[in-house]
Amino acid sequence: MRNHFRIRGRSPENGRRVRHADRRQGIPSRWHARLRRGISLLEVLFAVFILSMGMLGLGALIPVANFQVSQGLRADHSSACARAAFRILEARGLLDSRNWRNVDGDPPSFISGGNAQWPTFMLDPMFIARGGEGTYPVSGGLTPTMGRLTLPGMKFDADTDVRRQAIARAESIFRWRDDLPGGSKGERPVLIAGNGDNSISAHEGSYSWMAMVTPSPLESTVAAKIGAAATKRMTYNVAVIVFYKRDLAPAAAGKEADHNVQQLWPASFNPATLTLTFDVTGGMTDLKIVPGQWIMLSHRINNGTGVNNSMPYHRWYRVVSAGNRYRATGSGANIPLHVQLEGPPWPDNALLASADLPTVTVHQGVVGVYERTIEFDPSIQ
Repeated sequence: MRNHFRIRGRSPENGRRVRHADRRQGIPSRWHARLRRGISLLEVLFAVFILSMGMLGLGALIPVANFQVSQGLRADHSSACARAAFRILEARGLLDSRNWRNVDGDPPSFISGGNAQWPTFMLDPMFIARGGEGTYPVSGGLTPTMGRLTLPGMKFDADTDVRRQAIARAESIFRWRDDLPGGSKGERPVLIAGNGDNSISAHEGSYSWMAMVTPSPLESTVAAKIGAAATKRMTYNVAVIVFYKRDLAPAAAGKEADHNVQQLWPASFNPATLTLTFDVTGGMTDLKIVPGQWIMLSHRINNGTGVNNSMPYHRWYRVVSAGNRYRATGSGANIPLHVQLEGPPWPDNALLASADLPTVTVHQGVVGVYERTIEFDPSIQ
């Protein structure tokens, strides 16, 4: 009897060729016709579906990654702009009170009047040279406010040529010129003039800055008590406010445009945790506050008995989180917004001149605020 099992690769029943795996597993030869080599269309569709879901998820990460990269570059550029601003403040002597001017081009009243105690002010020549007002944030709004000063040769003028020169002077100092666009290989192009004498590096000019200058409260208070301001040495707390693509066009009467600067009262404020709550009662109808934004809190603090009684106090804070909205009542209009801040400690209630809540100022376009204490000596200028 012929032993079919000895025929390599053939069935023991009819001698047809079968796969070794089929023979080892004992698959009958009548199933051989049903066996197929490959996958079905349904399996292909499932594989395509799973691959599509993965590709869609990967594609959704690209905008998020681009946003995170842009935010990182913006933070890096703003810090570099602030460092350059502090160097300019010291190198150009911008903290010399002899260089400060109001919107009319005259020395401010606290200088010309010989005031012993100097207030906080905003050094913002770029806005004033374009016809901006001398009050920050806006005049006629919520209090307290501060004066807005400029520098010599940087005031508004009705003559077009003179005004353009003033704006150019302000731009040369208060607009950062190191955000150079790079080429495909990282090179930094240079614009070459016809004769090469006026060649300049190309820069985007997206970053600008202004400085909030606060004379040292301790030094100012001591000077006020003895009745004479310090003339040989002054210590300043300087906050450089960096903008990205700031809108510098003044609105009516030289004020900041409503879409640029907004002021409002919070519904509540916890100074221990730096938590704000807003609702429609404080003007929260069309204002959006998002994480990463910067806002300024303003109040008045006691300055000792018989020394002007109180003085304005302004500090900048960064928004850490915002947007936890909930309907406190059945009314759709009452949707509080909770905002968590980070920044310097807020003064204790005993130091505040009143129990009122602080005023909140939101200036659009602020990407960074950097503070430093600078000691200025007029005798070395």
